[in-house]
Amino acid sequence: SIGEVANRFFEGAKRFEEKLKGLEEAMKETRKRLEELEEKKVELKVKEIKRRKREWFEKFHWFFSSENFLVIGGRDAIQNEILFKKHLEKDDVVLHTDIPGSPLTIVKGGKKASEATLREAAIFTASFSRAWKYNVVPKVYWVGAEQISKSPPSGQFLPKGSFMIRGKRNFVKDLELRIAISYEEINGDLRVIYGPEDSIRRKNKRYVVVVPGEERKEAVAKKILKLLGVNLDINEIIRALPSGGVKIENEDRVRGN
Repeated sequence: SIGEVANRFFEGAKRFEEKLKGLEEAMKETRKRLEELEEKKVELKVKEIKRRKREWFEKFHWFFSSENFLVIGGRDAIQNEILFKKHLEKDDVVLHTDIPGSPLTIVKGGKKASEATLREAAIFTASFSRAWKYNVVPKVYWVGAEQISKSPPSGQFLPKGSFMIRGKRNFVKDLELRIAISYEEINGDLRVIYGPEDSIRRKNKRYVVVVPGEERKEAVAKKILKLLGVNLDINEIIRALPSGGVKIENEDRVRGN
């Protein structure tokens, strides 16, 4: 009868409404749980960031030479300007390439450095220049801090990140594009270190060497993390890699093993 049909319809609608109410409650609980997880995720990130106090030079590209000279290079034109204005001192040595897109590299106290440190700084400068992307070794030279300025010849203009070099340029020959990646312990925490192979070998016998290639930095960073076999921040590894395609030299093993 019509009454029975209506009654069945009503009962079905009632059950559907109850299920819908239960679904809404479940969704509400899920949203609440997701928000709690997101808050915990943020807390963990904050703890990770605060866990290790970073040195001032870690915002730039950096390494310590085999003679323990600090070498720093700009990641872009803005950082090149900052290095020139805030961190260049009279006893420093500056390195640059003969092509645009090069870091301004400073060897702190570099006037006392030997040829070994200057060569390492030159490899570093070449590897973090735009030349890496094209797998072409640029010419790299060094000058004293007093030879570099922001004062162009009369009537000329210097764009941001560009500098005037006056006097003799000392070119470093027979360079190659290659960077070693490893780690060191700082106050109980692990820090990614990178630079020319000779400088890294002095700090840690276990390291990976990267050269220009076709792979993305993120993919290579994961491989490096696995090869080194220690708990490192993968973002630090990515920041340590030159811009452009990369590949690991001898992917099946870690140097020093």
